[in-house]
Amino acid sequence: MNKVTIKNLRFSKPEHEWQIRVDRSSVLGNPFHMVDESQRDKVCDKYEAYFKRMVEDTSTAFYKEIERLYAIFKKYGKLELFCWCAPKRCHAQTIKQYLEAKQPIYDLEELLGEVKDMIEERRAIEGSFLF
Repeated sequence: MNKVTIKNLRFSKPEHEWQIRVDRSSVLGNPFHMVDESQRDKVCDKYEAYFKRMVEDTSTAFYKEIERLYAIFKKYGKLELFCWCAPKRCHAQTIKQYLEAKQPIYDLEELLGEVKDMIEERRAIEGSFLF
């Protein structure tokens, strides 16, 4: 199964198409600020509710960015989200959970290709027994 990971911007920066900043410089950034660590869960919980509302409106830049990330995720089979919080609880975990839940358990195009290959192999085997 494909995987989304969360990286800390203090230790590395995005360099590839599958590496995306989701900090406050991004439309996906958490708009809820915390004064100190005791508020981390509160602002992450607020972001979850905010996220659910934002992905319902397909006309927003937020939704379009989520869809762009999902397309990158499907293309490369991986996605790295960069924020400043990791490994602490972070709004990027909400994005990660959404994207991973959105991917199908099976890639239907891949399964269809495998079935076609099996049919062709069967035809080739059966054809070799014809005189």
